[in-house]
Amino acid sequence: SVRGTARPPPGDADLARSEHYRRIDAVVVGARVTVLRGPPAVLSGANAVRDRLHESATAALGDERGGVLLGLLDGDDASLSQATLEDFRRGGLSHLLVVSGSNLGFVLAAVAVVLARLPLGRRARLLVSMVLVVFYVLVTRAEPSVLRAAAMVGVALAIAFSSDGLSEKERAVIDGIADAAHVSKETVDRL
Repeated sequence: SVRGTARPPPGDADLARSEHYRRIDAVVVGARVTVLRGPPAVLSGANAVRDRLHESATAALGDERGGVLLGLLDGDDASLSQATLEDFRRGGLSHLLVVSGSNLGFVLAAVAVVLARLPLGRRARLLVSMVLVVFYVLVTRAEPSVLRAAAMVGVALAIAFSSDGLSEKERAVIDGIADAAHVSKETVDRL
């Protein structure tokens, strides 16, 4: 529970220009926060993975380059400068920094490469991929665009999982779903 006084946000001009600030309706002042119960273990795990990913990316690549990587992976552009964000907008690439099916495609492509090197059968790789898609949804805080992409990828993976040999028509259905989810046909094939 939270107890405090809600007030309109301060009128700081620099802060008001930030994307994050525009989503704030009120600020709670003098708050006392009591945690009644922590999040479920799976959400705590997803938060820990997200935090570790952010720490690693910025430590290895610096705030700007690490921020670009984080934008590509989970849509987090908080560590990017306004100049970099504007460069992406001018270049018509700002959609890459918003969590979506494309981000899920990047992650699945990397997972497919790793899984292909492990001594796992196709069904095991597909099952691991399904679990990772669900975990990715949690890591990205279940943004609607990721939920849509995950649903489509889930259908494609489920179809691929349930069929031993695919007809040309079935393959076309999976390819269409993968296209709609922004996941390459090669990624689905590797899984």
